[in-house]
Amino acid sequence: MRAVILGATILLSATAQAVAADQSLDLKGVRVLPKWGAVVKVGKQTIDVASTPWIVQDVKGDWLWVGDRRKGWVRRSQVVTLDEAPAYYTQLIDSNQHKAWAYYYRAAAWQEKGDLDKALADSGKELWLNPTEGTYNNRGEIWRTKRDFDKAIADYNQAIRLDPKHPYSYNNRGVAWEGKKDYDNALADYSEAIRLDPTYGEPLNNAAWLRATCADDRFRDGKKAVELATKACVLGDWAVADNLDTLAVAYAETGDFDAAVKYETKAIELNPSGSGLQERLVLFKNHQPYREE
Repeated sequence: MRAVILGATILLSATAQAVAADQSLDLKGVRVLPKWGAVVKVGKQTIDVASTPWIVQDVKGDWLWVGDRRKGWVRRSQVVTLDEAPAYYTQLIDSNQHKAWAYYYRAAAWQEKGDLDKALADSGKELWLNPTEGTYNNRGEIWRTKRDFDKAIADYNQAIRLDPKHPYSYNNRGVAWEGKKDYDNALADYSEAIRLDPTYGEPLNNAAWLRATCADDRFRDGKKAVELATKACVLGDWAVADNLDTLAVAYAETGDFDAAVKYETKAIELNPSGSGLQERLVLFKNHQPYREE
């Protein structure tokens, strides 16, 4: 889900202030969401960090380094942890302040916690209050998580109708098409997302994964997969485990298992508990490619 960087502030409760002030609280690696008025900065520049929840990657005193595609610093006092989030946003909703924003982030919290029915309910309320490209895209993400791909695609269609130049909705619709095993439409949407924003790494990574691992051999193209995955790795400064994992499976598809082992090992170094990484490393050491079922 996309974050909206907002500049207003609200009065923090005494309890929230006490928690924020607890400098002994180690937030590194913790998932957090923004409070009303949260501002993410790089130097003096305020930036839009594209997705939430944010994973805290570093802590410097009162400042947290957060983000994925774009990263920046936010104050401890301007975030809540995933566990604290539902109560915080409920308090805002109950006081009738900025409802659409609060429903959006409470839905994000429920989704991360696995309560998809509550997430859908909040997303529907947000959509009623603020029917935009972003809100349709947000609900589509929840439908996709529930594996109801037809409803997800319907929401992405509405998002694209409202903003045909927004790459996120094309990328997300591509993932839903892939879930339906409609690989032609999936690749078309990934390509459109890349065309709209060549610096957006996720559709590059998704297209590379499909080209490297698709169970239908008509769609596999190891050389093309390596090209796409390499571009994603460059955009991620070679520091995103998912991108390196994809590059590894792409090289395995070409038969270059030495390169596959090299990049899978780097992916594991970045994310030792990553799903499927160790299993794929074993495959590559045995000179076997990886295939999706």
